[in-house]
Amino acid sequence: MSNKKGLTPKQYAFLQQIQVFIKENGFPPSYEELKQLTGLKSKSNVHAKMHQLKKRGYIDFLPQSGRSMYLLWLVLVLALDARMKKVFFKK
Repeated sequence: MSNKKGLTPKQYAFLQQIQVFIKENGFPPSYEELKQLTGLKSKSNVHAKMHQLKKRGYIDFLPQSGRSMYLLWLVLVLALDARMKKVFFKK
């Protein structure tokens, strides 16, 4: 069973954990932190979940950087926000 966002309930809950962590801390969680937050048994399970979300287009990673995961929808929102500020608040 999947929700309307195209994720299974477990994937959706995992993504929500990432979003909450970023909101509270200002940076993405490490695999170890995600393992503890979600109750997964190993970091390899976290890795698999992360790459499922990447494959579905919800997150991506910056190459060769620790804590490099970012939420693609958030990047889009921030880009649109910056663009709107340029349009409405021209100097």
